Amino acid sequence: LERVSSTGWGVVSQRPMTDVLVRQRTVRELIYLILWGGIITSGALGFVVSGLLVRPLRSLADAALLVGENPDALVPFPRSSTGEISALIQEFMRMRDRVRDRERSLRESEATLRTAMEAGALSSFRWDLVTDAIDLEHPFRSMWHVPVGARLDRATFLKGVHPSDRTRVEAAFFR
Repeated sequence: LERVSSTGWGVVSQRPMTDVLVRQRTVRELIYLILWGGIITSGALGFVVSGLLVRPLRSLADAALLVGENPDALVPFPRSSTGEISALIQEFMRMRDRVRDRERSLRESEATLRTAMEAGALSSFRWDLVTDAIDLEHPFRSMWHVPVGARLDRATFLKGVHPSDRTRVEAAFFR
């Protein structure tokens, strides 16, 4: 009768205890090997699957950056067999097309406005509220005898307004 120290049990065996425990150690080592193999395999599989999921998203993000820099650029979009990623790519392509349509519409609208302003001998200006500088466009510049690139400030601009209109124009500045 030999005692197994870790369990407190007594064991009767026709073979020496070391032979019995060798078999137990071998089974335990095999179980550990299988567990570690499963952990390593699942980690590697997770890495591969995450790469398959991330690659199209990274390509889509790169395409978005290129379109952001130049909306008219022909940007290749990634292909994906994953339903959610394909839906995301399709929606991005629709968004890109809407941006292109709106920019085209804006350019057409600006051209129409410019034509109407030229036909009516009208002009516009931009007023920078921070620096109080006024940039005049061409017809306005020639009426005020301001050279190209020169800026007016609000006080100088108001001096050029007819005295009977000055109060109304000044009030319009502060609306």
